[in-house]
Amino acid sequence: AGYHFSELVFLGVTRQSGVETRGVERDRDNERNERIYDQDGVRRADFSFGRRESLELRLSPWEFGLYFALGALRSQGDRQKIVYNEQPRVVGDTAYNDTGLILKVKGKPHSAPAAGIGFNHVFDFGLSLGVGILVALTRPDKPEVTITSSGSEPASDKDLEKFKKVVQDEYVATGRGLLHLAVGFNF
Repeated sequence: AGYHFSELVFLGVTRQSGVETRGVERDRDNERNERIYDQDGVRRADFSFGRRESLELRLSPWEFGLYFALGALRSQGDRQKIVYNEQPRVVGDTAYNDTGLILKVKGKPHSAPAAGIGFNHVFDFGLSLGVGILVALTRPDKPEVTITSSGSEPASDKDLEKFKKVVQDEYVATGRGLLHLAVGFNF
């Protein structure tokens, strides 16, 4: 939703609701040996992408629809739960013969100034079509990570702590950006 102050200036808000995806449970003998966070044997991966909201001021210096945006972006934080098979694996610095892992990652809410670019075309009869991206100018805090280990040879706390740091370093917060495709009508 938004308001055109002129052909060249637009103030708007965007809200994208959260999305949850549930992975399919795989057999231990499944031929697909998926790898996430440098660990093989993913049995199940569930992802929850948090709600995102933006307030943006779009400036179109030319009349052909290209715009630049400044504003604010707020994201609720994403969540991940990954279950790894009990199998031989290296965790931290140690090779284990029969170790499973359950990894839970909780991204932190993030509010930040943002900048973006996009294209918006308004037809003479009022219909408008647009596409754009708004990206936060700061990084969110590192996520909360909890890891439990199972199997006949569970990983040591020291190795789990090293794996936790790998996850925190490789974690990509999807809440840093908001891509939108828009269809609207101008009165």
